[in-house]
Amino acid sequence: MKWPAIKPYLLVTIAQDCCTCFVTPENLQAKEGDQIWFSNLTKDTVVVMFPDDKLFNEMQIELGVDQVKALTLRPVDRDSYPYTVYCKGCKDFADRAARPRIIVYDSRL
Repeated sequence: MKWPAIKPYLLVTIAQDCCTCFVTPENLQAKEGDQIWFSNLTKDTVVVMFPDDKLFNEMQIELGVDQVKALTLRPVDRDSYPYTVYCKGCKDFADRAARPRIIVYDSRL
C-alpha cells in the first residue's frame, strides 16, 4: 500500500501484545473529508466495526495481516462515534476497557 505523499493523513493502528489487541489512538479527532487509514499490525485478521454506515458508507472493514485501508469521513454531526475492533487471532475484541472512537469536529470553527 502506498502512503499519501502530500495530503496529511490520520492513522489508526491495531497492534497486538501477546494475545491482547489494542487500538491507537483511542480517541481520533477528524473532520469531514479527512482520510482515516486503518492499519493492522497484528498476527491475524481484524474486523473494524462501526455502529452504522454514517461515518464511512461502510459498517465494517476486514484487514488482513499488514493490510492498510483508507476511508474518507463523510459529512456527519459533530459528535463522538465509538467503534469496535475484533481480533480473530485472539478471538476477542481489542482492549475492551477502552473503546476507541472518532471525534468529529467542525473545521469551520
